[in-house]
Amino acid sequence: MGDEMRILSLLPSCTQIVLGLSLREHLVGVTHECEIDGNTGEIEGVERVTSSVIPIGTTSQRDIDLAVKTSVSSGISLYTIDEDKFARVNPTLILTQNLCSVCAPTKKEVQRVSGIAYPESCAHHGLNIVSLEPTCLDEVADTFMTVADECQVHDRGIGLKEKFYSELHKVENATNRIRENLDLQRPTLMLLEWLDPPFDGGHWVPDMVEIAGCIPPDSFGGKKRRSLERSWEDIVSADPEVILVACCGFDLERNFKDATEALFNADTEVSKMFQSLRAARYGRVFAVDANQYFAQPAPQLSMGTALMARLAYDNDDRAVALLSDALGDLIPAEGEGWKRLKPKVAEEIRETEVKDIESVWELHDEAVKNQKLHYIDPETGLFVFTSLAHKRRGRCCGSGCRHCPFGHENVSLEKRSELITQASFLNKRRVDGFAKHRYVVFFSTGKDSFLALRQWIALKHREDKIDWEEILDRIVLLTSFDGTSKKIAHQDTTIDDARRQAKALDLSLLAVPLHPGKDYVRSIGEALDLVRAQQGAETFSLVFGDLRLELIKDWRDKHLGHLGILEYPLFGVDYDELFQDLKLSGVPCTITSCEFGKELHRRSCDEVYVGREFDAELREACIECGWDDFGEDGEFHTLARVWEVDSKRALGLLHETQAFQQ
Repeated sequence: MGDEMRILSLLPSCTQIVLGLSLREHLVGVTHECEIDGNTGEIEGVERVTSSVIPIGTTSQRDIDLAVKTSVSSGISLYTIDEDKFARVNPTLILTQNLCSVCAPTKKEVQRVSGIAYPESCAHHGLNIVSLEPTCLDEVADTFMTVADECQVHDRGIGLKEKFYSELHKVENATNRIRENLDLQRPTLMLLEWLDPPFDGGHWVPDMVEIAGCIPPDSFGGKKRRSLERSWEDIVSADPEVILVACCGFDLERNFKDATEALFNADTEVSKMFQSLRAARYGRVFAVDANQYFAQPAPQLSMGTALMARLAYDNDDRAVALLSDALGDLIPAEGEGWKRLKPKVAEEIRETEVKDIESVWELHDEAVKNQKLHYIDPETGLFVFTSLAHKRRGRCCGSGCRHCPFGHENVSLEKRSELITQASFLNKRRVDGFAKHRYVVFFSTGKDSFLALRQWIALKHREDKIDWEEILDRIVLLTSFDGTSKKIAHQDTTIDDARRQAKALDLSLLAVPLHPGKDYVRSIGEALDLVRAQQGAETFSLVFGDLRLELIKDWRDKHLGHLGILEYPLFGVDYDELFQDLKLSGVPCTITSCEFGKELHRRSCDEVYVGREFDAELREACIECGWDDFGEDGEFHTLARVWEVDSKRALGLLHETQAFQQ
């Protein structure tokens, strides 16, 4: 890199890459839209060589769209390059693009102006024109190296690329953790790149959606594609849970203004359609600074991804707190990078006395509050009986009704796991009477919850001198799972696996289906109410298999502590002691899921794969790969095959099980 290098950047993203490579002193020309050190005006030593034929600041989105389409069909560029300024800056390197004729001057236009400035040849004048055309996040990162190599600062390029990937990994890691540890599902998210007419986000945006822990609405997926024009009917049909208004070329204030006027305040058919969306009804529509964080294929896309994650999980205070702790300044601040759009529909909902109805569960609660025996399912249009109606009947009808208040007790056990929509016992231990204090072991089918069960039994026998059988009589295994798929979060096991384990161990199993719109803590509280109602319990010890994650333990203490006495028999115990106790049980544990480990550490561990048994060799391989050898960070999950071992041995009743010190 020589002192004579003179860079002309004809794309705002290119300018950001140049600045990210610490090449500010070599920048001699930029576009009228480029921002340098927060400045979009005149900058000493840097010429603004372009202008737009459209006054973007005062032109409506509809008129801009029409101008763009006219430009494309006629072949007339929307951008002009000042030939005199171009010659005056005398560049040796021009950074441009050929991806979108709407966003900036194309390479063809640059070549035309260069031919005028240097009629002999560009090469003769030492001019190099580099066109960047990334279509996904990986290609965006590659452009950092392209510019760095052109400027002979290869090491800086590596540093910028590694920082970019490190920040994206940080976001992905954080969202994976909150979903796993808080039992949250990926929300559906749509980024609107234009409003009139609507366009969804393409190119690198689908990558950002995935890393941010979200999924696109059905039929809106697909990677490495351009932004596509959609109809409002398509968007209403998709009904995403979260919407980001990130119109290309606009900052936060312009996006907030346009969205407010067009979608919330206007008395138009489009406004009415938009306000019917659940994202609009429940305040999950956000305006963002598209220029800074979404539209430009530049280093700031990592911050845009962090912002996307923050807004996607905005409806869960636990998730917001964990994301804020994990990502810190990577998330742009409210008012600087994003604003919540306040829908007028909120007032209409209050007027019709239907508040915050995101799901049938909240619709049900509103109906019960108003002493109604039924409500209309918004998806099917059918009447659904409320729990109030079932209570008046006085018993479970055995049909697997959605709001059965009796724990589906008259549904056959063979069908119950398929039909249940409320907490229900899938297995019951035969006992003569019920203790007032019950031990509820949170059981996810894997080795950790199985070890917690063993150690809790041992501790109660040693410390409280309780008979083995009485301890087992008091135990209730509690397994939460997705109410639609019947899968246990992150384990890639099902509620039927948990039922098989409970039957083999002859223990009671309480299954708790989780549904969107129904709070997790509330679901657990209702499950414990069922134990009170059906088994005469009054108080509870809630037993967890957490090993060392303080954040999760703190969350449980804060949000579940009012439900009972919280116990962590494995917390802080040395892994070698845990492993020895697992060997003592004789229960083999098989890996059922391990994809997160590869994502978390950005590398594979060849010894870890689905179907592999958890053993000493696997632990050693994990340590060598930098993985937690018990998978505590979510690298892998297991299924404890308790049915292959005598239940007394599995539970530690045939020998003195270790009682770990806390």
